Amino acid sequence: MQFSLKSLALLAIALAVSAQDVSTPPDPQAPPSDAGTQLPASSQLPVTESASAPAASSPAASSQPSSASVSVPVSSSASATSSSATPTGSSLNDCLSADPFSTTDYFASIKYTEPLLNTTAFSYEYHNTWKLVTNKVNNENYILYCTSQPPNITLQSKTFIQIPVKKLAVVDTRALGYLDLLGQDDIVYVGNVSNVTTPCVKSNPQLYNMSSSTFSQSAYDLVIFPDNGRSDPHGIGMGMTWSAPPLSLAEWIKYLALFTNQEPAAQQIFDKIKQSYETTRDSINGADISFKRNITFMQYDLPSTKFGVMQDVYFKNLTADAGANLTIPTIAQPGDPSTMRAQLTNSSLVVDFTELVAPNNTFKYWNDFMQYIQPNMTNAANTAFDNAKQHGGLYINDPEAPPFERNLQLWRVDRTASSDGADDFWTRGLARPDLMLLDLVVAQYPDYPGGHTRVFLRDFSDNEASQTADAASYGCGVATNLAIASKQSYSNHTADSPSITFSSTLSLPAIIGLSVGGGLVAIACIAASAVTLSKKIKNRKRFTRLTDVGGEAFDMPRHSQAEEAGLYGRQDFEVDDIPPTGRFGGSGRQMS
Repeated sequence: MQFSLKSLALLAIALAVSAQDVSTPPDPQAPPSDAGTQLPASSQLPVTESASAPAASSPAASSQPSSASVSVPVSSSASATSSSATPTGSSLNDCLSADPFSTTDYFASIKYTEPLLNTTAFSYEYHNTWKLVTNKVNNENYILYCTSQPPNITLQSKTFIQIPVKKLAVVDTRALGYLDLLGQDDIVYVGNVSNVTTPCVKSNPQLYNMSSSTFSQSAYDLVIFPDNGRSDPHGIGMGMTWSAPPLSLAEWIKYLALFTNQEPAAQQIFDKIKQSYETTRDSINGADISFKRNITFMQYDLPSTKFGVMQDVYFKNLTADAGANLTIPTIAQPGDPSTMRAQLTNSSLVVDFTELVAPNNTFKYWNDFMQYIQPNMTNAANTAFDNAKQHGGLYINDPEAPPFERNLQLWRVDRTASSDGADDFWTRGLARPDLMLLDLVVAQYPDYPGGHTRVFLRDFSDNEASQTADAASYGCGVATNLAIASKQSYSNHTADSPSITFSSTLSLPAIIGLSVGGGLVAIACIAASAVTLSKKIKNRKRFTRLTDVGGEAFDMPRHSQAEEAGLYGRQDFEVDDIPPTGRFGGSGRQMS
């Protein structure tokens, strides 16, 4: 096929125009030819309102407080951008510059993941930039926020506190034990400077006294009171009482960690304390022990001049977990030593919380005050022993010679103390129930395996000396490397009552009498056998020789059996309403 030059020229012009149409961008004013089929790139997708990334004018459902009295106004500066709509914030440090109603969850990496114990007396709620902490004991709410300004929310709360807190005032020095575990050592004020037993505090805290000319509320971020937050704008309450089990009291470390943003460390520390406590509990309660001990916790209240015998939940649980019985008083508050001695009649071990200061901090002084007189104890013990021998070995304790006195089992909680004599138990005893439980087990059974060195309980009967704490033994710093008690196999068959044996040596008249009597009995038996044999033969019946029947060994009634028989009268009823006899941070009662 042949083309002319003119035809080829026209074909070239047509191809050039077609190429120009392909390479030229479309007119921006012209609508696309098929807009319905265009899909934007992933980076151009619009932000949608959802639980994880809501629009700024509608806070996420998870950030709405559960209380109906709470209303969350819209923040005028909030905006729904792709960067602020992520469900897990970049860094908790970035929260300071964030909007209070940012949709970024700045606490995502530190939230508690395990539920609290059923008996724990506080609760919490996480929101994106703030936490709601509720103290169930004093019914106070605290708003903890990580932004530069507090959230503008309507909520009945005691105070707003910017977190994490750094500098602390500790009026309730029992909180120091928890703060030590978290490595929080910047303590500027305390409720009683003499009660500071911890060596972990890095400075010498001053007395919390709002009337002092040198006192400054700006010196601390948080002040911890024993009951409620008082009028201090930085104040919160603890509310620890004996009505809680030991592990529930230990869980208050999680409460304080909410204010320092140390939830992961607090969870790890509590888990180890709980595991250690439960391991010891299961070991001693699974041990082969023939005679359970009776334990009494007591205290003398000087202002009321009355004794207190603890029956609270804490002591019931601690005693049972130590494999022992908690003694139950027949009188709630004995008013004199003679009445109190009657309550201690069957006590195998006594732990006294009464504060004693030198030179009265001795076993002799305690016995003199309680009127345990050595000659009387000796006579009473001898009489009880003689009565037991005359009544088949059943030993009944005398109030003048109880087991804890005979076996020297009087204990106090000042094994570790400050140079001023304050007991360390009031600093960290509630934070470390695992150590207190081990102390109580070893006090009952010194040969219990595991090599535990007592921390709180001091052998008062032996006049064992108290010791001051040092940083090495105390373990200052964040205590995520706590040692966990190991499971032990153990057996013990000793009783706290004396062992009674009967002599096999008889006098000569008794031997002669038994011989004569035995001979006559033997002759009678032979005669009877002969008659029986003759009848057997006469009746032509098969004769079967009688076999000797051995008598069972005499089983001496045991101490616990006497209690079960009601001989001691200690299990008649339980006193529920005993007024609290304790102290906050070491301020206790003193005998005089």
